Parts: sequence; structure tokens; C-alpha cells
Amino acid sequence: MRLEFEKLTADIIEVYKTLGPGFLGSVYENALSLEFGTRAIPYKRQWEISIFYNRNKKSNFYRIIFLIFLLSLDVI
Repeated sequence: MRLEFEKLTADIIEVYKTLGPGFLGSVYENALSLEFGTRAIPYKRQWEISIFYNRNKKSNFYRIIFLIFLLSLDVI
């Protein structure tokens, strides 16, 4: 699993190095999405999660920019 995290970190750093500083987050998000697609990394983008308080669903939600699915074959 550590290797997968190291590869992900390297991808994120590569996107930042390629684009450089100063862009809005959406620019980096789009580039990282392309990078994940190129490397066949399974992910969900802009995933919304409902917020609950005392078992009651609230009208607002929390948005996760990237949810990355890492599967380690050593566990199987």
C-alpha cells in the first residue's frame, strides 16, 4: 500500500511542478484528473456526502474533491 501512496504523491507533485504556482484549485483538479485517467487510477471527483446530526439529515453537504480507491493485491 505504501508504494501506491508514493506513486500518488509523485503524481500530485508532478502536476504541480508542470503547472507551477498561482492557479485556482480547479486547474490543478482538472490536471490531476487527467493524470489519474492516464494512469488508470480509480477515483471519484467532487463526491458529495450528506451531513447528519442526531440522525437527521441536514440540507448542507460536504464535498470531497478526490476520493481515490487504492487496492493492494498483497492483502488478497
